[in-house]
Amino acid sequence: MGNVLREKYMHMRCCAHILNLVVNEGLKECNDAITIVRNAVRYVRSSPARLEKFKRCAEKEKIDSKKMLSLDVQTRWNSTYIMLEAAENFEKAFRWMESEDHNFLSYFKDGNIGPPRAKEWETVQVFVKFLKMFYDATCRFFGSLYVTANTSFLEICVLQKELVRLSESDNNCLMNMAVSMRIKYDKYWGSLDRMNLMLLIAVVLDPRNLYAEYNDAFSSSSVNSTEHVPPLPSTSTKVSEDNHESQFFAEWLLASSASGSTFAKIEIDRYFSDGCEAFIQSFDLVNWWKVNEPNYPILARIA
Repeated sequence: MGNVLREKYMHMRCCAHILNLVVNEGLKECNDAITIVRNAVRYVRSSPARLEKFKRCAEKEKIDSKKMLSLDVQTRWNSTYIMLEAAENFEKAFRWMESEDHNFLSYFKDGNIGPPRAKEWETVQVFVKFLKMFYDATCRFFGSLYVTANTSFLEICVLQKELVRLSESDNNCLMNMAVSMRIKYDKYWGSLDRMNLMLLIAVVLDPRNLYAEYNDAFSSSSVNSTEHVPPLPSTSTKVSEDNHESQFFAEWLLASSASGSTFAKIEIDRYFSDGCEAFIQSFDLVNWWKVNEPNYPILARIA
């Protein structure tokens, strides 16, 4: 298998790492608001007495949140997201701290910018809502109890679609974040020439009723170099013999086959014509290929 297509597709960039680079570009745009909130969280978390006083302030405002304040690791954007998501729930508690703890305001007079005001909280609220989709995508990329390659291309397309939409936002901070992130995104995922096309193979080797979603995401994406893109089956139509395989899909699958190109082509035809599986969250893709190996021995080996 190591010699398939001269090992051209053996190197796969880490999707989570690329996403980390993309999001870090966006973080630079709202850095002041993040720093101000971080300083407030750092003050509260700096001693048990301050934390206890903060909890009493939260009780006065009847804030019932299971997410307590946590200080981020600045080199990990996802921890910054978690910090801000928790902190925005305690906006009123931070206001109480100004009157309940005289050291709170003094802390910000000693060279620490802050405290957070309405402007910063508004920015954080927008920021958290925006980054949630990237945080959720990162969690899915990091999944260890299920396969992820079959959904990675969809994740990439959906994120790209959102970046394009938000690049035209009326909110300047949000727009600037999206534009910066889109530039970094395009560096790695802006066209299929920059992607490992094994992501597309993984899409096709998922027999569930997901292909229409991939079609929608792909057609709306600016990832538009479609020279070697395999047509993805629709949930409501079957693929004809004339268009069921693209140049890339056919070339790779046939090159991967140890049983000869004729047998592989027949098996590919049958795989597509057999229709799609219903989409359910508990679907076990690896087990599906284990069970169906007698029906598609070549494809099962590749999968």
